[in-house]
Amino acid sequence: MADLRILTYAPTSQDALADSLGMPDYSYFFVLRQLEPMLARYGQVTRLPDLEESLHEAVREAEERGESPVAFLFLPPHKIPLDMPCRYVPVFAWEFSTIPTEEWGGDPRNDWRTTLAPAAGAITHSRYALDATRAEGIQVPMVCAPAPVFDEFSPLATDVPPFTIGRGTALHFHGRLYDSWQPDDGRTVQRDQSVAIAGLVFTAVFSPSDGRKGWEDIVSAFADALGSRGDATLVLKLIGGSANSQADRVVDFVRRLIIPRARVVVMEGYLNDEDYHALVRATAYVVSAAKAEGQCLPLMEFMSAGTPALAPRHTAMLDYLTEDNAFVVASHRIRHHWAHDPRLLLKAYAYEVSWQSLREAYRAAHQEAMESPGRYSRRSLAAQESLQQFCGPERVTGALTELLQSAPENEVDIRDGIVPTVHNP
Repeated sequence: MADLRILTYAPTSQDALADSLGMPDYSYFFVLRQLEPMLARYGQVTRLPDLEESLHEAVREAEERGESPVAFLFLPPHKIPLDMPCRYVPVFAWEFSTIPTEEWGGDPRNDWRTTLAPAAGAITHSRYALDATRAEGIQVPMVCAPAPVFDEFSPLATDVPPFTIGRGTALHFHGRLYDSWQPDDGRTVQRDQSVAIAGLVFTAVFSPSDGRKGWEDIVSAFADALGSRGDATLVLKLIGGSANSQADRVVDFVRRLIIPRARVVVMEGYLNDEDYHALVRATAYVVSAAKAEGQCLPLMEFMSAGTPALAPRHTAMLDYLTEDNAFVVASHRIRHHWAHDPRLLLKAYAYEVSWQSLREAYRAAHQEAMESPGRYSRRSLAAQESLQQFCGPERVTGALTELLQSAPENEVDIRDGIVPTVHNP
């Protein structure tokens, strides 16, 4: 049996990451970065810069060495080339109740069955997406393997709740900043920034240009529920680069709410690992009001660190969100279009979050943190335990092994303790 040569590809690279934040498919790079070390247990990994010349050259070199190349493609199925020169495994997130099964725009790949049916296998990041794909008759080996973020973020958990720490947490980044407790001249400015956050911190991480995120509800429900509380802070970490800034749009909305005492901090810009981890540690609750999610990396990261959530329980979040680890926000099903369908035909379902339920979740979370620290600690521990089961290394490795063993002509040998170097051409 030939050794596997694992080829990986995502549309964004490390060098272009800061400028790609918030753009379509930017998050696939984060998933690739998390999964590559695990894929390296099964064969040598080569990361590809493109799916054209580099792909064909890598396949040719692997075959000349007697290796069996298989490409793990971290991108939506409608962006997979039709002339793939080797076996391939799409690795994709999907958040709606049905997958695209129609062709439009003269591109047969918009019917996802076109690229999924010939695949050697497929990886989704949620059972919801897996079930939606299976429902359309896709019979290739398929597993749910979320990004294995638990090991990176679980060490950030602490026995001391973040809101009991007297001093603030200082964050440094290059980008745009708004602090409702500081005077401003009406517009944010792109520059080196520093901000200290303290108190009972609620954090939401989202791209304002993504209409699924419900960020207006996150802000307005906070203002209504806790606007008169001087100990409450809402941090809005915007995902976006300088070329597609949405900060002023969000800040304008915050200003119009006229929040009397609570603090709102808006940050737009790339946080390095140290500062992002500091934000996670300082956060008491992570917040989402999304209509649909393919896995929701920020929620998974914060919860892996023991941060309870305020979020709806639907789509991908069904896999790890419970009444024990979150204040579950009510939602109801609505008709929706496939994310990349310019026709906007309502061929799927998403979920509308109840604003009143979100407001009450803020109040209940604040009360629990301030008056029942023991209950908060139990909820925090439940968050860690749930995410370890969902995206811990054992779970993800098991899913990858299942996939590779079930793919045609594969016999997988996991080399425990030996992680080959990832080669980037």
